[in-house]
Amino acid sequence: MATLKSITIENYRSIGNNPVTIEFPKNQPVILIGENNSGKTNIIRVIEILFGEWHPKYKEFDDHDYYNRSANNKIIIKAEVSDFQNKLGKNLV
Repeated sequence: MATLKSITIENYRSIGNNPVTIEFPKNQPVILIGENNSGKTNIIRVIEILFGEWHPKYKEFDDHDYYNRSANNKIIIKAEVSDFQNKLGKNLV
């Protein structure tokens, strides 16, 4: 089964130009704890963008999605996934 190992987010909503990387430990739950408006929901939204119902290339970001509401801040979202072999019809080994 494919497993999310980490995500890195930069310039998305409240997450600025210092990239935030979250590691997801194998076979352990992940709990997001923080004050209101600290970015917890933004992390969930990034996961939804990457793995949700719609393919990320069809996502058009709104002005409020960019850090400081400036489209000059390029949104960067990266994910590391393990055990993804044969998911696209090819054996990547």
